Amino acid sequence: MWRMMDLSEESRWLNGPAFLRRPAASWPGSAPSDEANADDEEEMPSELVLIGASETFIPIQRFSSYRRLLRTAAWVLRFTRRCRGQRDELENYGLTAAECEDAENLLIRKAQHEAFPDEMRSAENRLEVARRTDIFGLAPYLDGNGVLRAYGRIDAALCIPYSAKRPVILSHRHSLTEMVVRDAHVRIKHQNVDATIAEIRTKFWITKLRRVLQGVISGCSQCRLQRARPMPPIMGSLPEDRLEANVWPFKRTGLDYFGPLLVTVARHHEKRWVALFTCLTTRAIHLELAHDLSTDSCIIVIRNFVCRRGPVYRLRSDNGRNFVGADREAKKFAEVFEPERIQIELSSKGIDWIFNCPANPSEGGFWERMVKEVAPSEHFLEMSADQEAPLTPNDLLKGAACPLDTPGLDGGLVKEGATRKQWRIARMLRERFWKKWILEYMPTLTRREMWCRKEEPIRRGDIVFVCDPAVPWRDWWRGIVEKAFAGVDGEIRRARVRIMDGDRTRWIMRPASKLAVLD
Repeated sequence: MWRMMDLSEESRWLNGPAFLRRPAASWPGSAPSDEANADDEEEMPSELVLIGASETFIPIQRFSSYRRLLRTAAWVLRFTRRCRGQRDELENYGLTAAECEDAENLLIRKAQHEAFPDEMRSAENRLEVARRTDIFGLAPYLDGNGVLRAYGRIDAALCIPYSAKRPVILSHRHSLTEMVVRDAHVRIKHQNVDATIAEIRTKFWITKLRRVLQGVISGCSQCRLQRARPMPPIMGSLPEDRLEANVWPFKRTGLDYFGPLLVTVARHHEKRWVALFTCLTTRAIHLELAHDLSTDSCIIVIRNFVCRRGPVYRLRSDNGRNFVGADREAKKFAEVFEPERIQIELSSKGIDWIFNCPANPSEGGFWERMVKEVAPSEHFLEMSADQEAPLTPNDLLKGAACPLDTPGLDGGLVKEGATRKQWRIARMLRERFWKKWILEYMPTLTRREMWCRKEEPIRRGDIVFVCDPAVPWRDWWRGIVEKAFAGVDGEIRRARVRIMDGDRTRWIMRPASKLAVLD
C-alpha cells in the first residue's frame, strides 16, 4: 500500500537531506538510503510506449455517410474561423456552398496525403511521379487548392464540366473512397454498376473503381432486397402416379379448371367454366362443364366424371378454395368416391384426394400443360351424363356401342369365334400400347428441363420474401420460416412461414421456389 507523503516543515521533501548542511568533506560517499521509505515503496516496472499524434481533425472511421462527414467538417471549419476572430455575415445562417467545398477539399487533401504520400510530394515539387504507381497514366498535378487531379485528354470537350475533364484522384484503399462510392450509389437510386461508375467519374477518378463499387453493392441492404430471388431446389422425381403402368385410364387423375366461357342462355350470355380431368399415366383428357366455381358445382362435376369414366383411385388438384370445400363436402357424399365396382378394393375408403402446396403451379404442371392445349379451342359440345346410352353386354364383347334395339348375342355374332378373336386383338393392342409406353415414353421423362442443380436449402429461422408475381416486389410479404418440410428425396420442398398481415400474425404454407432468402 502507498502511504501519504509527509509535507510538514520537518519533512525531507521541503528541507532536503541533513548532510547538505555540513561541509562537503563530511558528506557520505554514496547516496543515503531511507530504509523506512524503501520498505514502503514498490518497484514499478518500466514500459516503452510509442505515442503518435494523428493530424486528422475528424475521425473518418466514425462516419458511414459522406454527406454527414462533409457537413461535420464544414461546421468544424466554421468553428475554427470563429475562434480566430474570422466571422462572416452569412455564417448566421446555415452552411454555405463555399464552406462545404472548402471542407471537401480539406478531406480530399488528407486522404490523398495518406494514400499517395510520394506522389503528393512529387507533385508539390513539380516532378514526375514514379512509373510504378497506379496513377502514372493520369499525369497527376496539384490544382490551386492543393488537390491532386488527373490531367486528361478531353479538355477540348464542351459537353462535360471541368470536374469531369480534370477529376480528383482517390485511392481504392482509403476509407473516404468507400463513402464517396456509397454516396453516389444511393444518390442515383441503386442503379447498376455502369451507371454508378458514370456518376462517380463526373467528379472523381478512383483506382480500381469497379472492385470498390462491387463491394459497396454487395453490402447494400437495399440492393440485397432487390436482388433477392428464390432459389428453387433441384426438380423432384415424378410421383408414383405418373409412372405406374398397366392400369385403367383415369385411375389416377389430375383436376383443374379453366375459363370462363361465354354461353348463351335464354338470349343472354352467362359465364361457365370447364373442369379438365387428365389421366396422370396415359395423358387422356376428359372435359366437364361447370356452372360456377362453387363447391356444389365441383361435386356435380366430379360425380359426372365418375359416372362416365369409372372409379378414380387418387385425385390430385391445386389448392383452390373450391377444391378444398368440395373435399370437405365429399365426406357427406361417399357414393361419389366409392362406386360399387371398387367398393371391395377400397372398402370404406374414399378417393385419395391430394392437394398441392398453395401458390405452386409447377407442382401441377402436368395438367397445366393440358389446359394450354385445350383452352385455345373455340367450340365445345356439352353432353349430359343422364342422356347417354346404357352400357350393354355388346359394348364389352364387341368393343363398340350398339343401338338399344340390337338383337341378342346369338343374332349379332355371325362367325363362331369372332368375339374371342376381337378379345385377343384388344389384348394385343393393350400390351403393345403399354410396351411402347414403357420403352419409348417413360425414358423421355428422365431429363430435367429446369432446376437442374442443388441449391442451399431453406432452414428454420431464415428471413424470407414470399414472392408473388401478381404484385410488385416492394409489396411482397416478409416472414420467418417456422418449419421446413422435405420431400421423399430429402430436399426441402415447402415451408411454413410466419408473416404479419396488417395487425395480425398469419402462418402460410409456400413452396421453396416462392421463398427468397434475405442474406
